[in-house]
Amino acid sequence: MSTTTQNLAPVSEQAGFSWWDKLFFSGRTQLIPIRIHDKPVVVELSPAAQKALARRDTPLTAELMLYFSCNIVKKIRFYQTTPEDRDMVPITDKLQVFFNPVIKRACNTEELFAHSVPYSDFEVIDEPRFTPKRVTIHYKNGEWSGEFRL
Repeated sequence: MSTTTQNLAPVSEQAGFSWWDKLFFSGRTQLIPIRIHDKPVVVELSPAAQKALARRDTPLTAELMLYFSCNIVKKIRFYQTTPEDRDMVPITDKLQVFFNPVIKRACNTEELFAHSVPYSDFEVIDEPRFTPKRVTIHYKNGEWSGEFRL
């Protein structure tokens, strides 16, 4: 009797999906594999986000901000226009993202939630360690929201 081993989903795993994603997120939620700094990232769009994006005339831009100060804060900020001088990663024809690690010498995380945060861009030495693994984007009550995990 000969036995063969099957790789359950080599193509989808290379794209950043796992059997867990297929089991729990297939159907209504859209999962899109991308690469940021040559690292696989899965972008999850809620059904409401998919509908809101479909209604847009211009692409929405999501900034994946990793804020270093007294502690590390992860935040997604959304822009109706594309900021200049950023390496955009297209998700769909209506959505693009960029990863932005920033640092501030003073400890005031309240400023983080304002769009005019005084901070400095900097290069992360161990990029793969700090690049997001999964990004989730929602749309509810006319507002964009999201989160990402490292």
